[in-house]
Amino acid sequence: MAGPVEEGAKVAVSVVEAMKQQPMVLALIVINLLFLIAVGWGTLKARETFISTIDKLIEKQDKTAEMLYRCTPTNPSYGFPPPNKSSYEFMELLSNPYIEHPNPKATHD
Repeated sequence: MAGPVEEGAKVAVSVVEAMKQQPMVLALIVINLLFLIAVGWGTLKARETFISTIDKLIEKQDKTAEMLYRCTPTNPSYGFPPPNKSSYEFMELLSNPYIEHPNPKATHD
């Protein structure tokens, strides 16, 4: 009885003999391998482009948020709560008609 190495060698020899008789099969195998390599490379490049685009979008969003933060007024009369009051308390303060407005020129009637 032959060992596993001899059996593997017989299979390899028979595959090579079959490839000699059918060169089209060998060509198809080579083309399939090249196709798989091309698809893998294309997927890698598409992923790199996608990640680069997302990074640029996040960077642009951060810059826009920073610019908006710098342009936002911090005066309570514009409708933004002061840092020491909650939004709920601030809205009550603005909606109470009996409290004098901190900036009479900024009222919106």
